[in-house]
Amino acid sequence: MYAILYIPSKSERNLFSIRKEEGLRLYSCNVLIQEYCKELLPEYYRFVQGVVDTEDLPLNVSRETIQANKIMVNLNRLITSKLTSSLDKLAKDEAEKYITFWEEFGRYIKEGIAIEQTEPETLYPLLRFHTNTSIDQWTSLDDYLGHMKPDQTDIYYILGDDEHSVVYSPHLDIFKKHGLEVLLLADPVDPFMVVRLAKYKDHNLVNVSSPDLKLPAMETQPEAELTPSLDPGEWVSLIERFKSQLGEKVTDVRMTDRLSDSPARLVDPEGALNQEMQRVYRLLKEDIPATKKILELNPHHPILLQLNTLPAETELSHLIIDQIYENSLLIEGIHPNPAGMIERIQKIIAAAIK
Repeated sequence: MYAILYIPSKSERNLFSIRKEEGLRLYSCNVLIQEYCKELLPEYYRFVQGVVDTEDLPLNVSRETIQANKIMVNLNRLITSKLTSSLDKLAKDEAEKYITFWEEFGRYIKEGIAIEQTEPETLYPLLRFHTNTSIDQWTSLDDYLGHMKPDQTDIYYILGDDEHSVVYSPHLDIFKKHGLEVLLLADPVDPFMVVRLAKYKDHNLVNVSSPDLKLPAMETQPEAELTPSLDPGEWVSLIERFKSQLGEKVTDVRMTDRLSDSPARLVDPEGALNQEMQRVYRLLKEDIPATKKILELNPHHPILLQLNTLPAETELSHLIIDQIYENSLLIEGIHPNPAGMIERIQKIIAAAIK
C-alpha cells in the first residue's frame, strides 16, 4: 500500500475549490477505483486530502463492496495510525507549525475524541488549550502536568461560551488566589469532548464548578485573616434575606470560602445533571428541565458587607439581591433575558449617585 496525504492550509474549501466532497482518492494497481473514498479515514480526519494505492483490492470492486471489505478496515486503521503519529511528531519537532495546524483544525481533533470508539487516547497528546494563566499561549496536557502544584492530583477545567469572558468566572477565584492552572474550554465541541476525556495519565479532569471539588492543600495567606468579613452570626439573617427575595429561583443559599473577588456564584445541587451534559443537551437543543442551582455568597465581599447594613425591606436592598443573582446567571451563560436587567441596573445607579 502506498499513500500520499496532505493537509490544506484552510479547513473550509473556498468557492473555487476543485474538490466536491471529503475523502481520499483510492487506486488499485494505479487504476482509480473511487474519487472520494470516505472509508479510508475516520470522520474527524475528513479535512485530510490525498491518494492511496493498494494492490489488495480487485479492479472490478464496487462501492458497496468497498464499504463492506475487511481490507478497507485494515487500510483505515493503518492510515489513521500513521496520520496521528505524524501529527504527534510534528507537535514535538515543529511546535510553531503544529500550532498553525491546531488553530485551523483543532476542533476536528476534539471531535475525534468525542466520537472515537476504540482508541481516543491516541489523540490526547494532540490537544492544545488556553489556560487562565496563559490565555494567549497554547498548552498541551503534558505541559499542564508540568505546571501542577506539588500536592495537586487533578487537571482542572472550566466550560464557557468565550475564553475572554470565562476568565472572569467566580469559579476561578480560588484558583487565581493560589496560582492553580485551569484549562479554558469555550468551543461548542468541548462539552462533548470532556464527556469522553475523563482522565489523562491517571489524572482526573475536574470541572471547577463542581460543588464537591477537592483542592490540594494550600498555605493560608495571612492577609486573608485581616480581610473584613461578615460575622457568622450575621450570615443567617443575610442568607434568609436572599432566600426570601429569590424564593423558588434557587434551591438554597449558603456562604462559601471558594470566592475572593466575586460576591456570589451558582453551583449545581447534589444529584443534578453535570454541567457537561447540561451544555451538551442545550447544544443539541434537547428539552431538559432547567436545573435550579444553589447560590453561594462570599462573606468577605464589600458588596455583601454594605448590603448587610441596609434595611432588609428597602427597594434598594431588593434590587441588589436580584442583581447579584442575575449577574451569576449571566456569567454562567444561562440568563434567559439579559436585556431585562437594564431597568434594575439604572435604578441601582440612580441610588448610588444620589
